[in-house]
Amino acid sequence: MPVGSPDPVQTFFAQAGIPIPWMMHGRDISSVLKDPEQTNDTTVLLFEHMGHRYGSETNTIPTDDTIYHNDVPRWIAIRKGPWKYVRTLIAGEMEEIYNLRSDPDELRNLALRQEHANLLQELRQEAIMELRLADAHFVDQLPVTRQMQ
Repeated sequence: MPVGSPDPVQTFFAQAGIPIPWMMHGRDISSVLKDPEQTNDTTVLLFEHMGHRYGSETNTIPTDDTIYHNDVPRWIAIRKGPWKYVRTLIAGEMEEIYNLRSDPDELRNLALRQEHANLLQELRQEAIMELRLADAHFVDQLPVTRQMQ
């Protein structure tokens, strides 16, 4: 079962019976501690690569060179079941889908294959939903990808 970085904090507080004193977007994964072999298709926002930007500095997607950090553009990724979806925040870039069970090294991008068009649409919408749940203010500014053109 995929676990996001805020999940352990939420779980520690739940195990201690203490309410979270701030807005937190994690989930209690106590059930995983009881049964580590369980599986489910919960969507997890794996990462928002924003370089050295934090808080309100990430509310908008830059259109200048600050979109890059060490020559890597800002990007987001989610995981749902065996699928990993990656999207850079630069217009015209391709989206990526990997089946982590059959391609754990992420060598075959399935997002460009027509037979995965519906999966791409589903994962794109899941990513948008997760960004909304995480209050990512830039979600409505996501650029058009190569597949959307």
